[in-house]
Amino acid sequence: MSNKINIRGVMFDSVSLNGAVDILLSNLEDGKQTALYTPNSEIVQSCIDSPELYDIINSAELIIPDGIGVVKAGRILGTPFEHGKVAGIEVGEELIRRVAGTEYRVFMLGGKTGVAEAAMSALSEKYGNVNFVGCADGYFKKDGEENEKIIEKINVSCADILYVCLGAPTQ
Repeated sequence: MSNKINIRGVMFDSVSLNGAVDILLSNLEDGKQTALYTPNSEIVQSCIDSPELYDIINSAELIIPDGIGVVKAGRILGTPFEHGKVAGIEVGEELIRRVAGTEYRVFMLGGKTGVAEAAMSALSEKYGNVNFVGCADGYFKKDGEENEKIIEKINVSCADILYVCLGAPTQ
């Protein structure tokens, strides 16, 4: 596993892009559910402003520095990130590249209507046979019946990998 770097109470993993994907795939192969969070400096500030967010953010099995502000903070604090910024979108795309042609099932959640479908199409075109099993846009009430329907749709899909792209603080 990686070593942790504390940036204002958020415990980041110091990993490379490939190291992060290796961890995700290893856990997937072992049947371990893994949450990857990608905080930037604004999300760190949200934790400072709303301390209850620390428990949520720090509960992830993997937390990568998705922003140059976080990387610079590490350097200023004397705990630099060995691999610099690790962008969540790049980790996500590399994970798709590596699971293309496998039986791993992928579900995409978030964005405006049609965005997830377009992403799935572009990624399938770029990487070949990706086993996308569903998607849903991010425009639903995040509590109540609509939320439950989305959760049911994800569960019924039997997805192995779930991309949640709802933005902070919603996701």
